[in-house]
Amino acid sequence: MNQPNIRKLYLSFILYSLCVALCSSLLTILIYSHLYGEKVQYISYKELEPRLAGNPELAKRLISISKYILPTVVNVTSKQIAYSYGPGSLGDLFEHFFNIPKYYQSTGSGFVISEDGYIVTNFHVVKDANEVFVSFINKKTVKASIVGADPKTDIALLKITDARDLAMLKRQKAFQVAELGTSEDLEVGEMVLAVGNPFALNHSVSFGIISAKGRHNVGIVAYENFIQTDAAVNPGNSGGPLVSVRTGKVIGINTAILSKSGGFQGIAFTIPIDMAKRVIADLKTKGHVERGYLGVSVQEMNEEIAKLLGTHSTSGVLVQKVYPDSPAAKAGLQRGDIILEFGGKKIESLRDFQNQLAMTPIGTTVPITIERRGKIMKLNVTVESKEAAFKAKKRKLPLGIVVKEITPELAEQYGIQPYIGLLIDAVRQGSVAYRVGLRPGQIIVSVNRKRVKTIQDFEKAIQPFYQGQRVLIEGIDGDTYFYVVIGR
Repeated sequence: MNQPNIRKLYLSFILYSLCVALCSSLLTILIYSHLYGEKVQYISYKELEPRLAGNPELAKRLISISKYILPTVVNVTSKQIAYSYGPGSLGDLFEHFFNIPKYYQSTGSGFVISEDGYIVTNFHVVKDANEVFVSFINKKTVKASIVGADPKTDIALLKITDARDLAMLKRQKAFQVAELGTSEDLEVGEMVLAVGNPFALNHSVSFGIISAKGRHNVGIVAYENFIQTDAAVNPGNSGGPLVSVRTGKVIGINTAILSKSGGFQGIAFTIPIDMAKRVIADLKTKGHVERGYLGVSVQEMNEEIAKLLGTHSTSGVLVQKVYPDSPAAKAGLQRGDIILEFGGKKIESLRDFQNQLAMTPIGTTVPITIERRGKIMKLNVTVESKEAAFKAKKRKLPLGIVVKEITPELAEQYGIQPYIGLLIDAVRQGSVAYRVGLRPGQIIVSVNRKRVKTIQDFEKAIQPFYQGQRVLIEGIDGDTYFYVVIGR
């Protein structure tokens, strides 16, 4: 074969190869677009409403709600970086010596709540995360930032980091905002859908009913008022929405399961959306949650207490103590009062009271109904910030220590009895307190054999120290009682 023919054959082969490559690329783009891009066939909530209004048969109702809710749900992947700091295997020693990081990854679910890219998930899904990524229905993964988190309710708020990613998702119609409903009017037996990414099986839908409401004392988080459902929830579902089959709206955030095997056994717990809305609002504006404070210590009512107090009701909470200058004191609450209603809602239990107070916006004046020595009375109390009130309770004293009153919340945190004394929060190095061995974490029980439970008790009892006298302090360090003498 002569030279010109070889050249012509070579050029033909190149042109053929380019054509094949170009056609393959175009075909791939068309298929990808059809499966994962603009041609994904889902519906908006506006399109869902008339379908539900027609009261379709259950199967069609579930299909319609699924077509609407799936694009609102994301797969949340959090990545943590850790370094080896202690002794271990030879590999750990090598990693420690060369400062080589270890990478960990955890996954869960979330759902979009606003057009500007805010996403709700569980706190435990993104805990200790260095990076967070969210994957949408079209399998597109984008980076998200943690706006704020609240461990006490297990809620975290994320936001899509790059505006270009958000615009791209909207163009591909893979981005949709979930319609939030209310958990106030839910009924046991009502049908629901749980949506999420169990075992990395993205965008799965399960069906069930509401098994119970107001579940607390489960031991999952500090503030519990869970919806219980039998809709299948498994590892990876955490942070996904629970959806009402009646309205198609989100009524809760799937959070945890009760299981002996680690897998689903018919009991799942969901954070009510009304509680979540209050937390989300604070996280969005402040990055943390400010909770309400009244300045009272209360306890659960029971039949024995009710009988001794001469009342027939075992609902409500009994006021044990009212702190001076607190919102409760200003409102006129007294020791021995029974709080029956708070903000127009009946108080059924101690946990119910704590939840309602914690979810009340700071600065709100709330009507309360109490029973005092057999008489029903109404008072108004203005809720203050719990964090600000606790900060104000700290006092730095000249002898070099900072002490805190041991409230029930602080007692639970440290695993100690409430009101047993004062917790030493800080000790200035080189101070009088430091030289006699007082340290943070110890508890001051008495001063000169006088019990001290409040800041005022302590300041009064310690006065002889300022007058040049020696003072005996009794304290607890772990399980051991001790005595120290301070004096100039």
